[in-house]
Amino acid sequence: MAGLFHDRDSLLQFLNFNGHAFVMDHKQVEDFLVDVVNHQYTFEPVIHVIESHGHPQSQKPDV
Repeated sequence: MAGLFHDRDSLLQFLNFNGHAFVMDHKQVEDFLVDVVNHQYTFEPVIHVIESHGHPQSQKPDV
């Protein structure tokens, strides 16, 4: 499970470095990453989740 958190942190750092924030409930993130690791998603749905929850930092929505 520790690898999941490394992957999550890498994604967050990548988005942050590029001026974006990732906004998703902690439990949703955890479930999403477990499903990705278990090959429940193809590439396109993963991109869709990142696009729908990634926001420019200046436009970060309230959670």
